[in-house]
Amino acid sequence: MLTLDSRTGDILRDHCEAMAGEAEKTGELTVSEYVVVDEFGDPDQRAQLTRYLHSLQRRAGLPEITLHDLRDTAATVALLAGVHPKVVNERHGHASTQSTLDRYTHALESMQTAAADAIGQFLTT
Repeated sequence: MLTLDSRTGDILRDHCEAMAGEAEKTGELTVSEYVVVDEFGDPDQRAQLTRYLHSLQRRAGLPEITLHDLRDTAATVALLAGVHPKVVNERHGHASTQSTLDRYTHALESMQTAAADAIGQFLTT
């Protein structure tokens, strides 16, 4: 199970309600259990998602990055936000917390400066 923040949960609920409304309009009897689906309600394939993501990025004038890049960004942001590496490990399904730390060392290096500043601030007050 993956715990989500309330805003993300609200967005997903709204999306599911829109999918249900679309199914009702087209006369479908069931709504897919998946969040991202193709026109038949089947789970969308990674290649299709990547093409769609890249088209959105081009329209927005952004550089093209992959779904895996987004996954890595999510892990990096979590670490920079102070999420414990064990939790990041569990959310991303890495083999071990050490593999998470090894993979995202670049994020931890910038956290070292913040840690040093926080310790210095604590010691001087």
